This record gives sequence, C-alpha cells and structure tokens, in this order.
Amino acid sequence: MKKLTIWGSAFILIFGIALATSYLCLKHFEAGRQSVPAGVVAAHEWAHSIGLTKDQEKKLEPMELSLKTDIDSLQIKLAQERIALCSLMHSASGDSKELDAYINRIGALEAEQQRRVVGHLLAMRDILTPIQKDKFFAAIMQGICQGCRTSTGNNKDMCGMCNMKKERV
Repeated sequence: MKKLTIWGSAFILIFGIALATSYLCLKHFEAGRQSVPAGVVAAHEWAHSIGLTKDQEKKLEPMELSLKTDIDSLQIKLAQERIALCSLMHSASGDSKELDAYINRIGALEAEQQRRVVGHLLAMRDILTPIQKDKFFAAIMQGICQGCRTSTGNNKDMCGMCNMKKERV
C-alpha cells in the first residue's frame, strides 16, 4: 500500500509539472501562432471599440474576411520561403545568389502583405466618421509607438516621431 501511495503521488506530481509546463509554454508562444499580423488584430479590436454602427459593422465584415483570407495565404507562402531559406543557410551548398533570391522573395511577400493591410485600413477609413477616424488612427499610432519602444528595449522615443508621452532620448 505504501508503494502504491508513493507511485500515485509521484505520478500526480509529474503530471502536474507536465501540465503546468505545457500551459506556460502555450501562453508564452501564443503570439507566434497568429496568422494575422499583430497590428491588424489591434486595428480590428480598436475599430470595434470606437463605436461602430451596425451599418458600419456590416460594411466592414466582408472586408475583414477578405483580408484574413489574403493574409493567411501570404503567411503560408512566407513560412514556406523562410523555411527554405533556413534550410539553405543550414546546408553547406547555399551560395549568396540563392540566398539573395530567397531574401528577395520574402521581401516581396512582406511588401504585398503590407499593401493588403494598408488597402484594408484605407477602405476602413472611408467607412468611419471623422471622430472614429481620429480615434482609430490614434490607436494605431499608439500601438506602433509602443512596439518601437518595446523593441528598442529602453522604452524611449528613438525616432522622434512618437506621439506617446514618454521621455525622449
């Protein structure tokens, strides 16, 4: 009976550790699983928090679906090109012309993704009232500034264009 209790306790302990570790890993790497770029998700959330009318929501719905479809297909192509580039870098046979070709294809796909997002934002802009437009683009700018401040690691305005009230370098 004592052995059974020890084995049962050990199993529960190991199972608990495995469960907690899995949960923490999934939460930590959650951002990497998004198929839509973070800026688009944030823009979408802000658009719905600025008081859209039912008519505006109805107009935006097909646009959002179309953008998601476009972005999903571009994300798949980007992943394929990045994996191929990584494989080429890993192999000893990769030469600079091949590497440049992959880099150029990845850059073109990223540019196309950016074009689609900007086109979507412009179409959204045309549906919003002036007050909604101001709130929406101020929120996007806030997200851009916060992302820049986070990526520089010192939470300061490095570019001089930030609209956030923080210390400037």
